Amino acid sequence: MNEPMRFSTEWPIALLTDVADVIDPHPTHRAPQEDQNGIPFAGIGDLDENGNLDYSKVRKVPSEVFADHQAKYRITSNTIGFGRVASIGKVIDFKGFVRPVTISPTLAIIEPKDINKKFLLNVLRSEKVKTQIGLLTTGSTRSSLGIELLRTLEVIVPPLPEQQKIASILTAVDEVIASTTAQINKLKDLKTGMMQELLTKGIGRAGHPHTEFKDSPVGRIPKSWEVVKTGQVTKSIVPGRNKPKQLDGDIPWITISDIDEVYISKSKSNFGVSRIVLAEASGKTVPKDAVVMTVVGEFGISAVAACELVLNQQLHAFVCSVKIFPMYLCFILRFQKAQLEKLATQTTIAYMNKENTESLLIPLPSIDEQKKITEAVLSVENSIVKKTSRLNALYASKKALMQDLLTGKVRVKVNSQ
Repeated sequence: MNEPMRFSTEWPIALLTDVADVIDPHPTHRAPQEDQNGIPFAGIGDLDENGNLDYSKVRKVPSEVFADHQAKYRITSNTIGFGRVASIGKVIDFKGFVRPVTISPTLAIIEPKDINKKFLLNVLRSEKVKTQIGLLTTGSTRSSLGIELLRTLEVIVPPLPEQQKIASILTAVDEVIASTTAQINKLKDLKTGMMQELLTKGIGRAGHPHTEFKDSPVGRIPKSWEVVKTGQVTKSIVPGRNKPKQLDGDIPWITISDIDEVYISKSKSNFGVSRIVLAEASGKTVPKDAVVMTVVGEFGISAVAACELVLNQQLHAFVCSVKIFPMYLCFILRFQKAQLEKLATQTTIAYMNKENTESLLIPLPSIDEQKKITEAVLSVENSIVKKTSRLNALYASKKALMQDLLTGKVRVKVNSQ
């Protein structure tokens, strides 16, 4: 449990309404009539934390609604949005809109008056405010925060020069986070394009790309490649039907949520199964280098086992023969999501059984070319992993800085006038 944040006794504490105008953008809370040619009516789910809006998906309302909203508020670069329904506490840094937009009552409009906007943004995202929101909404039958309660949030108010300095430090970290996130997104786009190219056109030999292609059940592929079913080049392992009664053993117990990288070796929840408990549940282990794939919900999420594992019933494993390289199969499974969805047994919840998974058609280059394709994709994947690790470290650093700077535990030096 996190320790409560302690404020500097030298800093005054004010109610949010004392330092900012807190506006309910649509006080009737009645859904306006929809108008496909009208003005966007943006809710908390339509906006990201940087105020970006997907205009193609947002609901639109008549221009009269926009005119009514303009009488209450105008979104500028000084405006902050605060989630009041569902995503309570989500803080949006509006930077103004070039196109007209109205805001739904799922969030409040906050206009800082006697406080630095960037400083207030960070205070509203702090653990102290999150704790207050938890207390204010405890016992509520609805997942919402009333506008009057929002106005009573307590915020710290250091002298303006300190606010500006703290905001400057935290904003600098935010800029590095944004830059790193952009780099990761570019690498992901590069990886997607590379997989599209290499898993359909290959690499060829000695730097010479393939020149002859053929039509196949999986699309146009190099003439020298085969098309096989996964069942022809792998052995399937289907998890036991019974969940182990105890999850405190030494063999990692893996679920869908544990698969987020190309190699998997542990449970995020530190769950594990002992061999004795596994035997009692008639369960099976998955050997190192087996390829693990989701068979319920979102298909094609896959990874290579970096050690012996036990899977839950939403996963399936392939033990590769000498004809197929494990990581190549992992990438192919990710690439064949559409085919997996077609093969799936359609019930209330679509799923893939052993027959489905073994029927998947995949292109099969030589083992040497499979390894070269894998190396090329992994080079980008490894860069993504490194950048993601740095991003996580930056988030941790930002959290620690907020804990120190927004409680007065660490004071910043400001230039004297």
